[in-house]
Amino acid sequence: MDVRKYFLFAILILIPFTTIGSADVTDGIIYLVTDQMIYDPGETININASCKDNNRNYFECNFEIEHTYPDGTTEILPKTKTGTGCFYSSLTAVENGTHHIAIITEEDTDQIYEDEEFFIVGRRSSPDIKMAYFSSNSNLIALLITNEKEMPIDGARVLLNENTDFTDEKGYAVFYEEEKEDLRFKISKPGYASCFGELWDLTDDSTAPEIQITSLQENEVYRDTKITLAGSMNDNVQLRSAYFIVNDGTMKSMTFNEDGSFEIPVKNYAFDYGENTIEVIAYDLCGNAASKEITFRFEPEMTEDTWLFWTKRGLTSILDFLL
Repeated sequence: MDVRKYFLFAILILIPFTTIGSADVTDGIIYLVTDQMIYDPGETININASCKDNNRNYFECNFEIEHTYPDGTTEILPKTKTGTGCFYSSLTAVENGTHHIAIITEEDTDQIYEDEEFFIVGRRSSPDIKMAYFSSNSNLIALLITNEKEMPIDGARVLLNENTDFTDEKGYAVFYEEEKEDLRFKISKPGYASCFGELWDLTDDSTAPEIQITSLQENEVYRDTKITLAGSMNDNVQLRSAYFIVNDGTMKSMTFNEDGSFEIPVKNYAFDYGENTIEVIAYDLCGNAASKEITFRFEPEMTEDTWLFWTKRGLTSILDFLL
């Protein structure tokens, strides 16, 4: 056989196993991510970087992570390899302001660098009182503790005269004080400088919250055994807590959304056959209270499910239902 035929035959055999062109492994994206956007002084800022190609596969790459301080000075952060194309770096939040981290490399490739990650370090090294309310109805004083960007500071220790409270996640601390004169305060939290002084301006908040119940109507008859308590609450300052009571029973705490809306499934064994009442009670920061009561009739139709339902209520309720 002609040698050229052997050569051609070998080429035809090898072609299916030969890669005809391949993407440059350096094509892709280097992702740079911090674990959050806002940090308190002293917190650790965790930074993760990863290299992925256009098929979302990790690949090896060389780069540095540059950190720019608010005053413009820069530094190269040390990094640790955690896997193929994956790296970890960190630094401690010290200087307040906006910081910038970026990917820098000397390689001439087609990589895209996600280098516009910003984070704010420090909410404020010295917290302050943004607003102060009191209620002539309850003698409660509510203080809103914020930073220079008017962001609430949670977990701060607030001393008002001889009483101490810690701010909640919304930045509020609440005190009971009969006297509204000569009020001195001190605010402290690890990583912040102490803030202290005399409290002068108190805004009188004697306005009670407003409550609306939308899922139930007055004197309406409900035959479904699944009852939902839904509605909304609002206050001129800030809602603090809310409760509901079924038929003068136990007061139960209820959760509500930031906008004051709520939707709570009420266990049906709390109802009597016939007339029932549900009362919602809301308190604001200064202890002003409001309540809303709805009276309705609970008359579920007799089915297999309602037999089970009334069995839970006991023989007395079954007899009441039948009679």
